[in-house]
Amino acid sequence: MIKLFTNKKTPTIPDKNLLSKFKKTRDQSYLIALYSKYIELVYGVCLYYFKDNDMAQDAVMSIYEQLHKKLKNHEVTNFKSWLHVLTKNYCLGILRKENRNKIQTLDPTDMHLKESLHPIDNHTLRDYKAEDDLRHCIHQLNDKQKKVIKAFYYEDKSYKEIALLMQIDINKVRSFMQNGRRNLKICLESKK
Repeated sequence: MIKLFTNKKTPTIPDKNLLSKFKKTRDQSYLIALYSKYIELVYGVCLYYFKDNDMAQDAVMSIYEQLHKKLKNHEVTNFKSWLHVLTKNYCLGILRKENRNKIQTLDPTDMHLKESLHPIDNHTLRDYKAEDDLRHCIHQLNDKQKKVIKAFYYEDKSYKEIALLMQIDINKVRSFMQNGRRNLKICLESKK
């Protein structure tokens, strides 16, 4: 498959000219000429991430197929850099998808916890004091930090859900979470 690109003599026409001609005419020969200049870069990046020759070759073809759509929506000034980022993002997206789809098998012996690991058996007076200290420190936070911390940790809400609930931007949620955790840490350290 890659031979389609590598058999061509590497063009001496500048990238911006090839790109401009492709955008004006939609003639694939310009895109092939442009892509063939960087085919080794694309393949190398794919091979780095996938560690598999066949997957890397398939990715090279898939990335080429995506170029048509991507170039319609993006104004590209430095094709080589843009293509490198596109390739990297493509590879990471595939790897993320594969990790999400993996089924994790459990060893049946892991299903039974040792008594020493059970939380009820392991609770000490120190643990109860820590919980009291944590409740006290949460109470000391400002209202927005307190709401975000409680929603995230006690109600298992996502940042997006919290943003909708509080009617604020998701970046504000992140900010309140970060500042809230920092303030909790300071408060808990003062209790030691």
